[in-house]
Amino acid sequence: EVEGLIQRWGVHHYRFYDESLTLHKQRALELFKALEPLKIHIRAHTRSDAWDDDLAAAFKGAGGAEMGFGLEAASDSVLEKVRKQETVAQHREAVRVCKRNGVVCKAFFMVGLPGQRWPEIEDIKRFMVDERPDKWIVSLFACYPGSDIWLNPIDYAVTYLDHDLSHYWNFATRPTVAYEGNPAEEIWKQYMDLKSWLEANFGRH
Repeated sequence: EVEGLIQRWGVHHYRFYDESLTLHKQRALELFKALEPLKIHIRAHTRSDAWDDDLAAAFKGAGGAEMGFGLEAASDSVLEKVRKQETVAQHREAVRVCKRNGVVCKAFFMVGLPGQRWPEIEDIKRFMVDERPDKWIVSLFACYPGSDIWLNPIDYAVTYLDHDLSHYWNFATRPTVAYEGNPAEEIWKQYMDLKSWLEANFGRH
């Protein structure tokens, strides 16, 4: 398919919309090996716990330019609360693997997650200062229908849940959930504080 796009349209830049491209390591390594002769440029996404030097080197050899990671938070307590099944240590190592192998690292964070308040926002700032990923995006958490938080709000101390799905387009444009001790107004302040701080210290992305 990629060969056909190159031959017919001359397309050499690709974004692979697989949320965890390297989840199955051997499959990913085989894919990168097959793509290597095509001399293309690739941006993709994966998980911190599915990324190592072998994969990064193979990705780079296949034309891999940028790898994005949905880190979401830089606090183990929050990652555990949302059942991310990853740790801050794994997040740190993912950024370092990118740097060792010359792959641009893009970090995605969320504000408004369960258990995330001002101290946890500061954890994200410390992570950015320590690890310095090349790019960043911060978004408001959107609680989608069918998710555990949507189905079991009491378990997460939810006090407000926005059922107007027009507010959920791509990225939430306002807080769609609030919690005991962290109302929507405070979540918005946390989001704007982190976004402004990131722009001031790491530029716009």
